[in-house]
Amino acid sequence: MNTKNFMIYLRKNKDGATIVEFAVILPLLILIVFGIIEFSLIFYNKAIITNSAREGARAGVVWGPELDGKSYRLTKEKIEEIAGDYLGNHIITFGTPGPIVISSEPCKGESTTDEVTVTIQYTHSFFVLPFGNINLSSQSKMKCESIAVVN
Repeated sequence: MNTKNFMIYLRKNKDGATIVEFAVILPLLILIVFGIIEFSLIFYNKAIITNSAREGARAGVVWGPELDGKSYRLTKEKIEEIAGDYLGNHIITFGTPGPIVISSEPCKGESTTDEVTVTIQYTHSFFVLPFGNINLSSQSKMKCESIAVVN
């Protein structure tokens, strides 16, 4: 086979080129797809953490219903339970969720100058990508409501 015939043979016989190109590009495509999924989960979980802190703060600033003729405010433990329930029902994890730390500072007495502060910290573990963990946190502050007097 001379050089001219060999060059013509190389141009015509490209059966394996597509598979080789696909094998080279496939890992990059998989990385992009899973990267989109992972970072979408991070943004979703961040929104859920923010909403959870907001739910806990909102529960802490309103006056509860009357018990024994007296209205009450929620305790620190109850505020953290409400925020934790919201977080537990909405956050997306694969397997065991990362550490969740919820802390709050409730209203004191009937003062309207106080604020309820709810802070949530969550450690998100990546599902596929080998990036380790990322810490997500949110804090919500709301002014305490005054007690409503119904005439």
